[in-house]
Amino acid sequence: MLEHEYAVAVEQRQEQWWSIFRGTNGLRTTIAFWPGLAQQCIGLKLFRTFGTYFFQQAGVSQPFTVKCITLSIQIATVLVNIVLVDNFGRRPLACWAVTISWVACCVVGVLGVTPDNQAKTYVFVLFACFWNIGMMTCGTVATTFNGEISSQLLRPYTAAFAVGITCVLGVIMDVFVLYMVNANQWNWGLKISWFYAGIGFPAMVGMWLLIPESKGRSTAELDELFERKIKPWRFSQAETATERLVKSKE
Repeated sequence: MLEHEYAVAVEQRQEQWWSIFRGTNGLRTTIAFWPGLAQQCIGLKLFRTFGTYFFQQAGVSQPFTVKCITLSIQIATVLVNIVLVDNFGRRPLACWAVTISWVACCVVGVLGVTPDNQAKTYVFVLFACFWNIGMMTCGTVATTFNGEISSQLLRPYTAAFAVGITCVLGVIMDVFVLYMVNANQWNWGLKISWFYAGIGFPAMVGMWLLIPESKGRSTAELDELFERKIKPWRFSQAETATERLVKSKE
């Protein structure tokens, strides 16, 4: 452990901010911003900024009430995830959350090409709730990864870049979603879900391939796992030098 800390101290005097794009640090930077990127790609701006208008355009009779319901679900989801993120784990929460939201996108997209009736509205609201649960769970884990996954010496730069990427994508989505939901512009209605299903699919696949399990890992352990080039989906099964040392002293 002391040798690792000494190596980090030596390296810290040599690294510059652009080192976040090199080698394993580049992978860690990608992992840091990917959950936030995925959250944008599965509908964050649609519900956060244009939720009420979207529900109105979709034919919901009480759009503001449904908006309040989804906001309440978002708050409850974040509170529940405070407990789940340490007990259930980061990777399964994040990956299944994005997958659930993507499936909800597809279901709502199918509803967009079916005849209007009361049953369709009920199904739409139900899957909009599932959509929001997945979206907010992904956001909770995104915040966690910003502080955990980067190397200690590059953490400020990695976290800033990850948040910056998410914000830039958010601004782009603000413009596009405004046109998509506007009845006087593109007027996509529920078909906007196909847009999110399209850009959300690579984001979902990336979650399963990129996101590691960092629960219970120290900074030194994460450094070791990345240096050994352990596959992200195998982080939870990999044994580190710290774990072997603890076992030898028991």
